[in-house]
Amino acid sequence: DPVWRVITMLGDENAYMALTALVYLLWSPELGFRLLLALATSSWINVFAKSFFAVPRPPREHWKVEASGYSFPSGHAQTSATVWAFLSLSLRRWSMWALSAAVVAAVSFSRVYLGVHRVEDVVAGAAFGAAIGGILYSVTQRLKLSGDKGALSLILYGLSVMALYAVYRNIIFFKVGGALLGMVVYPLKVKGVEVREAPLRLKIAVTVGVVGFAYLMSKLAARLSGEIVTAIFHAGVV
Repeated sequence: DPVWRVITMLGDENAYMALTALVYLLWSPELGFRLLLALATSSWINVFAKSFFAVPRPPREHWKVEASGYSFPSGHAQTSATVWAFLSLSLRRWSMWALSAAVVAAVSFSRVYLGVHRVEDVVAGAAFGAAIGGILYSVTQRLKLSGDKGALSLILYGLSVMALYAVYRNIIFFKVGGALLGMVVYPLKVKGVEVREAPLRLKIAVTVGVVGFAYLMSKLAARLSGEIVTAIFHAGVV
């Protein structure tokens, strides 16, 4: 059980946020940006799909780890498949394809083994994730995600995702929409320190700091936006 609890963490969204930050800072800013766009898209689609299908999780007495929300499709499986499919298509190496298949299979199995998903949940999640990764790879290769037009596209995209809260009362739509709005700094090509030329230790320190700060800010934003939206909603009802 401890082994599968560790493996299932490889499918956690926060783990992939950290991986995306590493890709951006240590490897390729462009690839990191596009990967983050795919990750954010997969995140809100999964929440939307779970709310739409509204399939309950397996009985709680079978759980070996804590879980929340609906069951179909598996978010861990979908997120893993999205990220690794996108990376595999970007790098085009057989070793990456093999690693991707192994990670997605292990994460998917872990969710069933730990009792929080059924087989059909992880199969659908992996299929949705692979499709999203492939589609986003194709789209981001064709679209010009730079300059004012790229920034405007991200703003409209982010606001559209946030608007989904009106249909499905889930704070994730605000978090993902906010993340998309924050990504406009890349298309606008804000000039700053070239991190890739810094020493490796500095890169790692910056990455850890950025990921930690982003995580804390997302938690704070979710809490504050939830309180604000609830207050506005109740005021409107009254």
